[in-house]
Amino acid sequence: MPQIDRYKGSGDPMVHLWLFSDILRPMDLTRTQKLSLFGQTLSGVAAIWYAKLEDEVKRSWDEMAEAFVA
Repeated sequence: MPQIDRYKGSGDPMVHLWLFSDILRPMDLTRTQKLSLFGQTLSGVAAIWYAKLEDEVKRSWDEMAEAFVA
């Protein structure tokens, strides 16, 4: 996986989503593959949020991204 700065919970979460997607775009990953990697780009309170996120939400890229930005 390419090096992606970890999102710690401060700053704009939408920017992190855009950067994550842009960096992984050349790899042509499926949404499921991106979902499995996304949690590895988080730390601090953002990682805690992700760990507590319902499994159903973690199965949908769109739902997870919406919850992340909210």
